[in-house]
Amino acid sequence: MNDAGTVWGALTFLVIIIVLYFLPAELAWHKPQFGSVLAINVFLGWTLVGWVIALAWAVKNEAPPQVFIHNMQQLRPILCSRCGQYSQPTSNFCDTCGKSFVRLVATQ
Repeated sequence: MNDAGTVWGALTFLVIIIVLYFLPAELAWHKPQFGSVLAINVFLGWTLVGWVIALAWAVKNEAPPQVFIHNMQQLRPILCSRCGQYSQPTSNFCDTCGKSFVRLVATQ
């Protein structure tokens, strides 16, 4: 084999090794943990354990943030008919005078 073929073969092998080395960082490119994965990949990727940790972190699926929508009707404070003071929305008794609240349940 001639010298040019050996050089091109070595360069091709080097490019493949570099691409595989930075595979975890590429997989984490658009994720919030990209910086951390890149740091682990650069500094500890030469060890097989560091590279595997970076790869596992890069492919980990982040759970989307959960959005809770509360019914605003239920969050209003309760007005006591006896003392005229407001109590917590989840109270069964008035915080001021102790009167029991009667809750009406809608039926169909």
